[in-house]
Amino acid sequence: MQRRVLAAAIAFICVLPAAAHSQLMPLQDDPSWGPRLRITPFVGHLPSVTRNETWIHNSGSENTFVDVDYKLASGTGIGLNGEVVVRGPWSALASVMYASRGESSFGLLNTGEEFEIN
Repeated sequence: MQRRVLAAAIAFICVLPAAAHSQLMPLQDDPSWGPRLRITPFVGHLPSVTRNETWIHNSGSENTFVDVDYKLASGTGIGLNGEVVVRGPWSALASVMYASRGESSFGLLNTGEEFEIN
């Protein structure tokens, strides 16, 4: 459900003329037209993921293999993109992002035990 809503929102933004206008090339002859410094804030979503892993625990001279279902919780992220025009069409780009997930958990498949990670 969340993927369909996200896909519809992205399609709507691409079709919307005001938002799509930012993706067009400038009509001027000079490729360096525009601001020298651009700072763009953004908000992101971290989807929840379940993955199957095999963990190896080494106790002395013996390795123990454990099959695990690791469930990463969903979360949000915020950040900034900074772009500086260096020369002509060349720019330098840097991004900073902070993201936080909810409580994740993992379950041991062979024993059925479940553990939460904050």
